[in-house]
Amino acid sequence: MTRVWKISALVWLGLLSACTITGPTFTPLENVGSQRGVIYVYRPSNYDMGLMSALISLDGKPVASLENGGYVAVPVTPGEHTVTQKWKAGILGNADLEGDTTAVVIDVKSSDASYISLTSSSARVRVNQSNAVKLHWQLNKVSVDQALPEISQCRKVEAL
Repeated sequence: MTRVWKISALVWLGLLSACTITGPTFTPLENVGSQRGVIYVYRPSNYDMGLMSALISLDGKPVASLENGGYVAVPVTPGEHTVTQKWKAGILGNADLEGDTTAVVIDVKSSDASYISLTSSSARVRVNQSNAVKLHWQLNKVSVDQALPEISQCRKVEAL
């Protein structure tokens, strides 16, 4: 029985380490140019929905698959842009979540950085005399003062 527990622990450790992002921690994107801006989309590390990949699109084009604790930097032309997120459940395979999307519209200025945070939470609810978990997530435009402490804990994911 002890051997089974050891093997199980090693398997779980392997699975968890495979989900770890290994890119460098946050550094501002350099050489963006005066005629462009940059959008940072980041996902603070969180237990809720932590094993799921967040598929990020910009103006309808896929730009990144964000894991828990990851960020992506996307240089853009000034103007209004729409950032969209949907879930890829991976090994969890939750088709109900994979169809849901969330979006935010952001107006980017020349030589400016804009920050968007993907947050998630869960709450236990009572449904038909049993307990269930209600999941909530959203994209939020955040100020640089709020973003920098949060994104500094995230690791870079290369844009697609």
